[in-house]
Amino acid sequence: MSPAAGVPWRPLAALTAGVLALHALLLQGAPARITWDPPAPPRVVRALLPAVAPVLPPEPVAQTVVAAPERPHIAPAPAPAPAPAPAPGPAPAARPDNARRPAPPVPAADATQATSSATSAATSAAPTATTAPLPTPPATATTPPRLLLPPPARWHYQATALHRGVTLQGRADLAWQPTDGAYEAVLQVQVPPLPERLQRSVGRLTDQGLAPTRYSDRSRTEQATHFERGPGRIVFSSNRPDAPLLPGAQDRVSALVQLAALAAADPARLVAGTVVTLQTAGTREAQPWDYVVEGPDDLALPAGRLRTVKLTRAPQREYDLRLEVWLGPGPDYAPVRLRLTPPNGDWLDMQWSGTDKR
Repeated sequence: MSPAAGVPWRPLAALTAGVLALHALLLQGAPARITWDPPAPPRVVRALLPAVAPVLPPEPVAQTVVAAPERPHIAPAPAPAPAPAPAPGPAPAARPDNARRPAPPVPAADATQATSSATSAATSAAPTATTAPLPTPPATATTPPRLLLPPPARWHYQATALHRGVTLQGRADLAWQPTDGAYEAVLQVQVPPLPERLQRSVGRLTDQGLAPTRYSDRSRTEQATHFERGPGRIVFSSNRPDAPLLPGAQDRVSALVQLAALAAADPARLVAGTVVTLQTAGTREAQPWDYVVEGPDDLALPAGRLRTVKLTRAPQREYDLRLEVWLGPGPDYAPVRLRLTPPNGDWLDMQWSGTDKR
């Protein structure tokens, strides 16, 4: 408003001055929170309040793994062998520590010997390789005889028998079958009107040849003989006393094949006068039978003429059986003729008429 309008200017000037003074007073005493000044720079707030600042996840840092150097493997030293326990005796007197003296030095030669002895003792329990040849065991008298068993076969015979003064005709067969360490030998005789007779032997094949386990003889009835090698005895089903089982024991059928195997392995041993002894069992007893080589013998057989070797088992008692065996030459030395003569004067003669190879 101007002076020309009639308003007094002095009161207005005084009012204006008071307002200005009041503003100045307010500016001097007002708290900082109501000031209109701009806030402090962000860097000051971060410096004063680090915990309020946002925490950012750390960036992944590539790490380089350095392998530790490999340590050489050191085998542990072998533990010393324990010293042998001293023999019981009086305990030595105690000596003070200051009385101990160092052990005297061992001479070089003695040290070498002690080291060698310790090494031998430490390695005595473990087998060591050697290039030295093993000693050959000396030959003994118990070395088993050489044997050559015949191959499987069935030998046929023409049978002639004398029974109570009457001559009878018939046939016979000897079947030999070895298989897988075992064998079966069957002798069948048919001479009518006499009853058929069947003798059978079964057992094992060993380095000593045939080892029978059972022998049976059947005519009108059957009787058996058992070879019990555990107890070492021969048992008869006829209730006769047991017999001791001797090495190389045979029965009346297996003995024929055993003799053939001995002859085939070494024909030179069958010279006149040679005696081959085999314990031979029947159905009532087992006795050592001596088969005496009588030398070569030429035979005219139904299957042809042969030069054979004859062996005879002569009776030792008045009721013993006489047995004559002729072995034919060849790879199997088969029994080509058999003649059995009982004590009553009868006889049975079987002569080879052919062979079936199996």
